[in-house]
Amino acid sequence: MANAQATTNTQFLNVPGGQLAYDVVGPADGPLVIALPGMGDLRQSYRFLAPRLADAGYRVVSVDLRGQGESSTAWDSYQPEATGADILALIEHLGGPAVLVATSFSPSAAAWAAAQAPARVAGLVLLSMFTDNPPMNPMMRLVSGQVMSRRALWLMYYKSLFATVPDDFASYRELVKRSFGRTGMAAVRAMGEADKTEANKALARVQVPTLVMYGSKDPDFPDPAAQAKRAQELLPHATVRLVDGVKHYPATEAPDVVAPATLQLLKEAFGA
Repeated sequence: MANAQATTNTQFLNVPGGQLAYDVVGPADGPLVIALPGMGDLRQSYRFLAPRLADAGYRVVSVDLRGQGESSTAWDSYQPEATGADILALIEHLGGPAVLVATSFSPSAAAWAAAQAPARVAGLVLLSMFTDNPPMNPMMRLVSGQVMSRRALWLMYYKSLFATVPDDFASYRELVKRSFGRTGMAAVRAMGEADKTEANKALARVQVPTLVMYGSKDPDFPDPAAQAKRAQELLPHATVRLVDGVKHYPATEAPDVVAPATLQLLKEAFGA
């Protein structure tokens, strides 16, 4: 079983504006899967899912988003399109095509990349995807800004996004906390305030095999079932599922549910 610790085989890719940190598990000649965490999180968020996919023969690359984890700081943009460009650069560097697994902030970037370069993206697994900018009144925006700017408040909020925390949650949260000591909170706030409208327009052009999953108790959506319905309307060819009893991080909280569904998507995407 994976546990929450710093990854020792970190690799780096230089892209315009900075450097991305990533690690690889699985056979070197396996079909490529790139896993993208959400804002305020680390690539180790896939510590339970990645080994399951690697054991099935896939080459799984988990990457820290710009400004987070071991990736460099002080980027000029944290828009989903910028993250999408990072994804495409990573696929070109590693040799694709790739299936993209993305959580929370990252699905907008993954969809943009799939629409921008369909030959490089073979499929999508979109977890807790925001199909629209979250509506906020002035008070909610003020509170949200404080949470995204203060490490202690973010770590409290982060825990609230799990219905059941994994056994290693305390050590993993400490890893996230130490990461913020290096990177600060600028990337979190910038991603939280990023406008997803243009990137999400790419959903209409996505034609690759797609799996969308939401936790049935996800507090980031007023009605997770309605959110899943909205995703199905935007991606009519996709398989859309609710994971019962789970909040915002299905890959961490319910890997035994997410892994089989993802493996089925991978077989479809890679024609295996």
